[in-house]
Amino acid sequence: MALAQLPNDDTMADINITPFTDVLLVLLIIFMLSATAVVQNSFQVNLPKATTVEKSDKKIVSVTLTGDGKLYVDRQQTTTDGLATALQQAHNEKKTGRLLLLADKTVPYGQIATVMDAGKQAGFSKIGLATRPK
Repeated sequence: MALAQLPNDDTMADINITPFTDVLLVLLIIFMLSATAVVQNSFQVNLPKATTVEKSDKKIVSVTLTGDGKLYVDRQQTTTDGLATALQQAHNEKKTGRLLLLADKTVPYGQIATVMDAGKQAGFSKIGLATRPK
């Protein structure tokens, strides 16, 4: 009995993975850049939980109080002394009466009251507290 012999032509039996590797490297770079952008634009705020949640729109001015004591008005860092001025500028730019307060659950109540008072003085008629769903 004779064994069948395969033809001895010079066909390439290996798979070329260079294009696949190029695509994977490009995707890796895109993910690394987008992850950096997301981290740089976010704040560490641990919002309290609530059962009712209302969606917000873009006409709302936001004030963020982080757990480490930083204060932001529409993503621009400010101080307690500059809060009234920053809120007045944001109120004039967006022409809205709505203010959303994003306060970490460890922020003292006195600081929250100070921000709410500054918001009322700047002309905001509706002040809301941001929460996350339970």
